[in-house]
Amino acid sequence: MTMRVSTVENTPANGSDPIAKKYTAKVRDFLAEVPDCSGVYLWGYYDEKGRWNTIYIGKTDSTKKAGLQTSLKEELCTENIFIWCAGYDSDQESLDYALQRFANPTPKSVTHYRRALKKYGTSHIYWATTAPDQVPEEIESWLVELMNPSANHRKILPKPLYREGAVNILTLFSQHISDHRPG
Repeated sequence: MTMRVSTVENTPANGSDPIAKKYTAKVRDFLAEVPDCSGVYLWGYYDEKGRWNTIYIGKTDSTKKAGLQTSLKEELCTENIFIWCAGYDSDQESLDYALQRFANPTPKSVTHYRRALKKYGTSHIYWATTAPDQVPEEIESWLVELMNPSANHRKILPKPLYREGAVNILTLFSQHISDHRPG
């Protein structure tokens, strides 16, 4: 599945203001076809020559029993700074605005917004479900090692047991990337 990420307006969408409601409705529309089962997802963009660049690899959280739709909705709604930050001169200016308006600035909120800023430039999000015997966190570890996304900060050594499942997902992502390549 491909989702094109676009901005509603050049302002943050948090809370119950009209912009937030409009943005949340768009996110729900984007995710209507995404199943709410375990899986992994890939954020990225195609450069001017049509080459794929991986920005972020995420996964559902097996301990929370949150599926793809829930996980993607949470990230798109709580990390929307990656969309509207283009209206500011610097990441620091975007971060300062977000912290002033939406957070009680703590080290955790600063870390959260800094991670979200790393997703800037995303134009496509692809997702894939994982088999019932696969652990999304383990598949993600393999994909992070193989695809080296710019926004993932933790690199956990992948376990050999999950390599085959990760290769299957990587093949699926490669097909999505190829099928949606511009030009």
